[in-house]
Amino acid sequence: MNDSLLGKKLDVTWGGASGRSAESLLRKQGVPLQNGAGPDNYITGVEYKTRNLGATSGVSMGTSSVDDIERLDYNQTDLCKKLQYQKWFYTKEGEVVDEQLFDFTKKVLQEIFKADFDYIKNHFHNDPFSFPDYISARWGYWEKEDGYSYKYRMTWRKMKKIKAISRQAPLFED
Repeated sequence: MNDSLLGKKLDVTWGGASGRSAESLLRKQGVPLQNGAGPDNYITGVEYKTRNLGATSGVSMGTSSVDDIERLDYNQTDLCKKLQYQKWFYTKEGEVVDEQLFDFTKKVLQEIFKADFDYIKNHFHNDPFSFPDYISARWGYWEKEDGYSYKYRMTWRKMKKIKAISRQAPLFED
């Protein structure tokens, strides 16, 4: 299974459409992808992301329904599954010029994601009838997607920090 897109040209290079264009190319290469909840590659658990090298906008990490936020622990969510392994395809003028796989399974990263999840969970616990358009957490923010779900997003600056943390070697061996 080859999930490299290096040197390939994406049909569309803006917004979520660039990700769908990359997924279309991956499918043509035989990569097993799914469109439902959880990571894109249901065999390896990898979530695929695309990013234009000059982009500065926030990054979507995944979506959770208010129902899931209220009743599930972070570790039980599809969002948690998406935030384990991510392969990023970086584009310039529509061509994939770099790709990197990030391991977000480190305890410190999972604690960051869990804290942001718990933040929105506490919001609904404390104010169950309030559905604001944005809910800011420590590392990311939650953006109302439709009537009953929120998209977890992160500024590009914070995402770069998350990626840097994922690349750091542990200070001590277990």
